[in-house]
Amino acid sequence: AEERAEMEVDRHGKAYRAIIKRMGSDGKLGVGWPKEYGGHGFGPVEQSIFVNEAARADVPLPAVTLQTVGPTLQEYGTEAQKKKFLPAILAGEVHFAIGYSEPEAGTDLASLRTSAVRQGDEYIVNGQKIWTTGGHDADYVWLACRTDPDAVKHKGISILIVDTTDPGYSWTPIILSDGAHHTNATYYNDVRVPVDMLVGQENAGWRLITTQLNHERVMLGPAGRIAGIYDRVHEWAS
Repeated sequence: AEERAEMEVDRHGKAYRAIIKRMGSDGKLGVGWPKEYGGHGFGPVEQSIFVNEAARADVPLPAVTLQTVGPTLQEYGTEAQKKKFLPAILAGEVHFAIGYSEPEAGTDLASLRTSAVRQGDEYIVNGQKIWTTGGHDADYVWLACRTDPDAVKHKGISILIVDTTDPGYSWTPIILSDGAHHTNATYYNDVRVPVDMLVGQENAGWRLITTQLNHERVMLGPAGRIAGIYDRVHEWAS
């Protein structure tokens, strides 16, 4: 009851992390992941059943991390990235936020301006993102940034994995009309990202963005949430 009350205010706080870590330790998070990456080896149908039943019971899941970032890393990540992140995701120990939208780049995402300039074995990142769900509590941000300002706008974009403990990373909360805090504006002031945290090829990030978003479209709006609401209304009416 205490965890549920806490999550009504902040869906990404300590209570959320504790629940996800318990699910990870119980082996509940890898239903739809291939066995080679530590999952149970079932397919998207079984994954959808699991997600819908969790939604029906109002059990939180690390949906962005588990269902969008994880599968995209499986497809495009280096072996070192897979080894670093995939087991930790399934253990419920690592959480990602998505850094795409900007004040001047929403539906026209390719207009993004956040920059990443290569200096030696690091990228120096500067810019701002908005509507970064979970950005106040995430361990990493899956960040879309411009690495070639002279390229056609869909071309010069790369995906970097940003460690939120970097001193140049900060955020301010966006409180929604229901009083809940789960999304943020995030800021990148000379954030240093190791080159080995580039996912895929430099300037070829658009394909990763669309891959992640396609996974997200499947993830969003599980019908089990509606079934759960129906169950609660039926119980109240009875």
